[in-house]
Amino acid sequence: MPANPTTTYASPLHEQAENTKTEFQRRADTIRADNRLTPQGKQQAIAKLYTSTRSTLDALGTTYDTGRVTRRATLERNLFGLKAGALSTDTISYRDAMDRVSSVKDEADLIPILRTANLSGDTILGKAVLARAFELGEVGTINQYIEATPDLEKDVVELWGLSAPDDFQSMFDDTMFAVQKPTEIAALSDSAINGMASTEG
Repeated sequence: MPANPTTTYASPLHEQAENTKTEFQRRADTIRADNRLTPQGKQQAIAKLYTSTRSTLDALGTTYDTGRVTRRATLERNLFGLKAGALSTDTISYRDAMDRVSSVKDEADLIPILRTANLSGDTILGKAVLARAFELGEVGTINQYIEATPDLEKDVVELWGLSAPDDFQSMFDDTMFAVQKPTEIAALSDSAINGMASTEG
C-alpha cells in the first residue's frame, strides 16, 4: 500500500553512493596508516580524497534527483493519461472523466466514482479518479484502486513515493549522498579544504 512512513526506497544510485563511501573510508584509513607521510601530508591527502568523494556523491545525488523527476513524469503519463494515438472517442471520454472528478474535494465522494468505474470496467474514469486521488493525497482511494488493478500496484506505489516523499526518505537520501568530514579536516571550512586539496605536494 502507498502509505508507509517507515519505508525508504534504495535505488542503484544509493548503492553506488554507499560503495563510494566505503571506498573513501578504506582509502582514508590507508592514508592514516602510511608512516611515510607527515601529519600535514596526511591531512592534505585526506582533504584531496574528501573533495573527490564529495564531488562524486554530489554528481550521484544530482543524477538521482533528475531521474526521480523523469520517472515521475513517465509514471504519471502511464497511470493517468491516454496512450499515444488514442481514439478521438477515448479522448472525449477522458476529458469528461477529468471534468467529473475535478470538483471532488474528498475521499467520501471520490470512492463511489471509483466503484462505478470498476463495476462498469471504465478504465478511463478509473485513471481520472486515480489522478485526482493523488492530487488530494487520498490514500484510501489509491489503495482501493490498487485492489481493483493489482497489476499496476508496483507503478502506483512507486509514483506515490516519488510524489510525496516522506521525512524518512528525505533524510535517507540526504545521508546517502553526503560524506562526513574526517576528523583531520573537521574543523576546516569547505573553502579551506578545497584550497588544501588543490595545493600541490
